[in-house]
Amino acid sequence: MDDKKKKIIIGVLVIVVVIVLAWLLFFNKGTKSYNVTFESNGGTNVTDQTVDKDKTATEPEDPTREGYTFKGWFLDPEGKEPFDFDSKITGDVKLYAVWEKNGDTTDDDNECNLTCKDGEELDSEACKCVVKEDKDDEEEDKPVDSKPKDVAVTSVTLDKKSTTLLVGNTLTVKATVKPTNATNKTVTWSSSNSKVVTVDKNGKITAVGVGTATVTAKAGNKTATITITVTTQDQINMDKAKSVIVGKTIDKAGVKINFASAGCTIANTANSARDGKTTISNETATKVYRGVSASTVSSTYTITCGSLKDSKTVNHTVPASPYTYTSSTVMGVTVLKVSGGATNYTFQEAGGLKYVADAGGVQYLTHVKGTTYTMVFDSDANTIYEVKSAE
Repeated sequence: MDDKKKKIIIGVLVIVVVIVLAWLLFFNKGTKSYNVTFESNGGTNVTDQTVDKDKTATEPEDPTREGYTFKGWFLDPEGKEPFDFDSKITGDVKLYAVWEKNGDTTDDDNECNLTCKDGEELDSEACKCVVKEDKDDEEEDKPVDSKPKDVAVTSVTLDKKSTTLLVGNTLTVKATVKPTNATNKTVTWSSSNSKVVTVDKNGKITAVGVGTATVTAKAGNKTATITITVTTQDQINMDKAKSVIVGKTIDKAGVKINFASAGCTIANTANSARDGKTTISNETATKVYRGVSASTVSSTYTITCGSLKDSKTVNHTVPASPYTYTSSTVMGVTVLKVSGGATNYTFQEAGGLKYVADAGGVQYLTHVKGTTYTMVFDSDANTIYEVKSAE
């Protein structure tokens, strides 16, 4: 290459260099860029950006953090001033990621989600990170209590509140302790009367004697109870037998008033009769007194149910059965005749004298016209009676 060409090439290069320097010095005068840094506060790393003056930063993909939800980028670590990615960058900017703990129901205004760096600690009241203060050696050497706090029992409930058991039978009661994460959920059991029921460590109750007892389940300082009534099959039968023995109406001789109940025998053992004329034998009314007014017979029944024996007394009713008529004669004589089932009868003038005669006898009585008279028999079973005026 000759000297002329060399001079031309060198001249061109000089011109290019001058133009570039001129552009850098004059045409690009005042152009500047700023740093946009991202503090993810425990989340995944986010790459910092360099942004020209008056340009906007590029919103990065949301970081992630286990157990937390990303709430956005903020200009302050407390999360009070959100950053707008449409705003122009006029200086260096540091952005902070703010997180919300999953499942946290605390009001956002009262929650500080800031995570501090090594060498810093959280001032929760001001919700900001501060440099850790040096502690005395004595405090630093103090052992850290890593033992979790106790969770107290809040309630104990049983699957039954009361029940009845036969002697010898068993029942296992289930106890539920809350909360489920209580530190000590051990249940202890006790009986108020071990002669009635006993209970083991698993809540198995055994009926050992007739009576009533309370079983208590305790966990922590909470308790629950179940009332146990212990009885026998004989006692159950006895209660049923007593319920069937009730007063009846004895309307005539020969009426059976016996009672029966499964597992028991019931026998009539004592009676009290009006004027001794109504009798009950082998639970049958063999003779019935029929009076002007109703009467009662008190009867006692003995009940035997297995090894148990008891009694019950009831009143049986004997209804009234008078025969009345009104005389139609004046100072007349009336003939009364009775035959059949009655053994005697009475003839009574209302409010006046009363006459008694044997069955089949004849009673003469002077009547007053218009007066009502009553004749009563000791039994009306198959009894025939006549009342007529004398000839």
